Amino acid sequence: MKFKRTVVLLVMLLQGMAIARISASKIIEVTPNVVMLQNEKTNGCNITCIALDGGLIFIDCSLFTEIAASFRKDMEKRFEKNTLLLVLSHAHVDHFFGMGAFKDVPVYMAHEGRRYFEYQLSIDFNAQVEAYSRIFPCFADAVKTADLFMPTKFFEGDLVLGHGRSIAVVRCTGGHSVGSSYVYVESEECIVAGDNVQVDYYPYFGDRSGNMNSWISALVAWELLEVKHICPGHGPTVDKEYMTTTRHFFQNLVSALKKLKIENTDIKQVIAHASLPKGYWPDELEKPLWYDPAVAQLYRSME
Repeated sequence: MKFKRTVVLLVMLLQGMAIARISASKIIEVTPNVVMLQNEKTNGCNITCIALDGGLIFIDCSLFTEIAASFRKDMEKRFEKNTLLLVLSHAHVDHFFGMGAFKDVPVYMAHEGRRYFEYQLSIDFNAQVEAYSRIFPCFADAVKTADLFMPTKFFEGDLVLGHGRSIAVVRCTGGHSVGSSYVYVESEECIVAGDNVQVDYYPYFGDRSGNMNSWISALVAWELLEVKHICPGHGPTVDKEYMTTTRHFFQNLVSALKKLKIENTDIKQVIAHASLPKGYWPDELEKPLWYDPAVAQLYRSME
């Protein structure tokens, strides 16, 4: 009897924590057919739902299974349509850890990211809770409900979903990480950008599988599209001007680092050098621990 009571209390506690996380999220009605769940970064990435004629597609699933499951349920009720599939924009834990909420539908990912995802699944996350908790303070809770598996379909080239004007095109660009992909819905003038656009945060570019040239090229290509709405991997929706601002920052950063490389500047001086561009994110943000090492890594990668 005591054991049963303990189990019930534990379930109630986990449910209460889940409700608190979900209530901290914000529903953004991007267009009549595109809805984004803006999550606090501690809860993982944003989740975007696109309503096509034949059903719903979701892009990314955050860090928590219960958040993804709740958002999916709400969207199915809202649009009165079934879920067709989940697309993972890339293989970072805050974008795929909630994938258990989509076990009953196909899960798509770019072929370029397959080996990286396999590597991620080889990690014993229970043994690495302390390390991941330095980045995601609630990671220990996320592990308890995570139900991870390999994506069921790896696409190459353009993945076209839907038909007629009700279509979404998924394309891999790389940049933020190997396999980083985006979704373009021309009829909604919308891009779901993954972490190649991160709003009101320091943009993370420290993944060794990433490629800054590819990242900049992706932003340039998006600026040429008929787009009014950008759904980022983190933060609120923005317009094309924000992409341009992001691109200018990265181009100026690369340019400054190349000049310092020519001068063979010591890495310690590089990190704090006055020639590095000022960030476009809010001034009050505290610089994350990974930022200086990311700048150093980018500097070292230059010929």
